[in-house]
Amino acid sequence: MPHGDLAAKYSRQSLTFFLIDPHSVRPGGRMPNFQLTVDEASDLTAWLLRDQKLPPPGHPAIDASQPEPRLVAEGKRLFRELGCANCHTVPGIEPAVTAKPTSELNWKAARNCLGPPVKGLPHFSLDEKQTAAIEAGALGTGLDVFARVADPASHVQLHLLKLNCLACHERDKLGGVGRYRRAFFETYGHIDIGDEGRLPPPLTKVGRKLLPAWTANVLKGSGAVRPHMRIRMPVFPADEVSLLPALLTQADLGQDGKLSTERDVFGDQSNLAEAGRALLDTGCVQCHPLRGEALPGVVGVDLAGIASRVQPKWFHDFLLDPAELKSRTRMPTFFPGGKSQNAAILEGDTERQIAAMWAYLKDLNRQKLPSKIEKARSENYELIPQDRPIILRTFMEEAGTHAVAVGFPQKVHFAFDAEAIRPAFAWRGRFLDARGTWFERFTPPANPLGGDGIAFPAGVALAEPKTAEALWPVPPDVPGYRYLGHRIDKNGVPTFRYLVGDFLIEDRITPRGKGLRRELTITDRTDGNPRSLQFLVHAGSELKWDGASSTDATGLKVTVPAQYADKGRVVKRDGYSERQLSIPVDRKKKLEVQYEW
Repeated sequence: MPHGDLAAKYSRQSLTFFLIDPHSVRPGGRMPNFQLTVDEASDLTAWLLRDQKLPPPGHPAIDASQPEPRLVAEGKRLFRELGCANCHTVPGIEPAVTAKPTSELNWKAARNCLGPPVKGLPHFSLDEKQTAAIEAGALGTGLDVFARVADPASHVQLHLLKLNCLACHERDKLGGVGRYRRAFFETYGHIDIGDEGRLPPPLTKVGRKLLPAWTANVLKGSGAVRPHMRIRMPVFPADEVSLLPALLTQADLGQDGKLSTERDVFGDQSNLAEAGRALLDTGCVQCHPLRGEALPGVVGVDLAGIASRVQPKWFHDFLLDPAELKSRTRMPTFFPGGKSQNAAILEGDTERQIAAMWAYLKDLNRQKLPSKIEKARSENYELIPQDRPIILRTFMEEAGTHAVAVGFPQKVHFAFDAEAIRPAFAWRGRFLDARGTWFERFTPPANPLGGDGIAFPAGVALAEPKTAEALWPVPPDVPGYRYLGHRIDKNGVPTFRYLVGDFLIEDRITPRGKGLRRELTITDRTDGNPRSLQFLVHAGSELKWDGASSTDATGLKVTVPAQYADKGRVVKRDGYSERQLSIPVDRKKKLEVQYEW
C-alpha cells in the first residue's frame, strides 16, 4: 500500500512512536511491530519525512502548549455528535449512538450499510461474497480457535498470505526469500553456517515440528532462538495470529491427528539422562551451545529448552534422518540407515539412545554439561604480556575489524585502527582474551579485560586540510592515505607506517608511566621546498588548553613539545573543538606527544 503524503500526516515524533509500537495506535491492524530500536525508528522517520518542511518556532502548528479552551470544547462536541466516537476510542468520550449487536441485525433491511448507497448511512462498496462473509461471522458461523475446521490447510494459507509471511518463509514450495533479496539477510559477524543461519526457517510441516504453545510465543515476539540472525521476526496483533498455532497443528498432523507424548515416542526414560549427556558429548556439542555454554567457534541454536519447543515425535524422526525433514540442512545424521555409530553407549540401541538424548535435554537445567564443554570452560586464553609486548590482530568495538592490539608488560595497552589509520583506544590493567580471535568462526569483538579506558580523537593524525575551517578528514574517504603495515623492532614494539600524500609517517607508541608516549617521524618524499602538515592534537567537547597541554571532558590530557605551545589553531563547531598543530617539515621531522588520563 502506498504511503501517501506522510509529511502532511505525521510529525517526526508521532511517526517515530508509531514505528516503535504500531499496535498502540492500531491494535486491530495488520501493521506488525518490527521490534525496532529507538535509533532505528528515528532513522527511518528522518528518511521518510526527509522532504518535510518544519514550521518556524512559535507557529500555531507546533506551539500547542496553550490550547484555546473554546476550541477544545467545540472539538469534543463535534467528535461525539458527528459519530467519530462511534468507531474511534478516546478516553472520556462516549459514542452518541450505541450500535446493535451484530447478531440482532436485520440483514435484509431496506436501509443498511452493506447494500446500495443510502443517504445518511456509510457505504462500503462490498460485493456479495464479502457481504456473505460478514453475515456468517456476525451470526457466529466463523472460525473458532479451538474448533476442528473442514480445511485447515486452506485457512493456514489464507493467514500466511494475509500477513505476508511468505515474503520471508517458505511453505510447500511457495514463498521464501528470492535470489535478489538474499543479500539483505545476513548474520552478525558474518557467521558461516549457511542459509540456516541467515534465512528465516521454512514453515513446511512446521505444525508437525513445533508445539502450539511455542508457536504462539514466536508470534508474540518471545521465541527468538537465533541471536546470530540480523533479521527480526515481526510481531503481529494478537487477534491476527491467535488462530495460527492451532491451524498449523491441524493442517500438518491431520484432522484426526494429535500431539505425540514422550511416553508414546520414547517409552520409559528412567535413568537415561547420563547416557544422553555422553551422547551429546560425542557430536552435538560440536555445533550447538547448551545453556549458553559452548565450545570455541560454536554458533548453532542452543539446545536448552528444546523439549518445550519441539514435539517428541519430530525430535525422534529428525535425529534419524535430518535431510528428510529439512532439505539442505547442515545437520548430519548420527544414525545412518537407522543404526547407531556408537556401540559403547546403551549397547548401540538406536531407540534408547535417542530417548536418552531427549531425557538429558529435557532435564538440562539440573544436569552437568557435557565433558568437552566443561573442559573448554576451564581453559584460559588470556594474553599476559611479561617480557615483551604482545601484538594481536583482531576485531574490537573501539578499533573496528582491522584492529591491531598491542599489550605491554607495564600494563598500559592500546589498539590501532589500521583501516582508519589512527590509534583508537587505550586502557590499563589486563590485556585481552584471545579465545574468540583464535577459535570462534565469526570472531566476536575482543573486549579489553582491564579498565580505565580512553578513546583517542576520531580522524587521521596528520592531514592537509583545504581550508582552516574545513572538517578534519576521516578515512576511508581521505585521498592520499595508505596504510603500509607495521614493523617490529628487537624489543617487540611495532612502528605503524602509512602515507599522507607525499609524506611517509612512522608512528611508534610506548608506555610512559600510566600513560603513553607517541613518537611520530614525518618524512617528505619530494625534493621540493619545506611544507607543513596539520597534526590533530586533540578533539572533543569542553576542550581546555593550558600551555602545551590540552584536556577534554573525559580527562584525557595531550601534551606536545613546549616549542609548539603557541603554534596551531583551535577550530570550534557547535560545542565541539579541535586543537590542530602546524608541523613544518624540511625533509624529516620528529614529534613526540604524551597521553595521560
